[in-house]
Amino acid sequence: MIEGNDRSATTAFVAGVIVGVVAGVLLTPRAGSDLRASLKDYATSAIDDLVGTALETGKTYVEELVQRGKHYIETTVEEVLEPARNLGSMR
Repeated sequence: MIEGNDRSATTAFVAGVIVGVVAGVLLTPRAGSDLRASLKDYATSAIDDLVGTALETGKTYVEELVQRGKHYIETTVEEVLEPARNLGSMR
């Protein structure tokens, strides 16, 4: 369903989120409650970004699917009507 470029971008985004969280945990000298609040904010932001990316990818996929469907219908209708037009011109 998801094309290679979209899947690669999503995978890179998720990997970046994971690396960022790990780096934040390991490199930030903070009190536990401050660290938890910071991680919660970061995770919320990352989830929002991920959902936005997923929605945009899904929207793009649906738009492409609709365009392919329109093309298929137009082609099929033309293939069906062409013999009928030829019959009409033979009379």
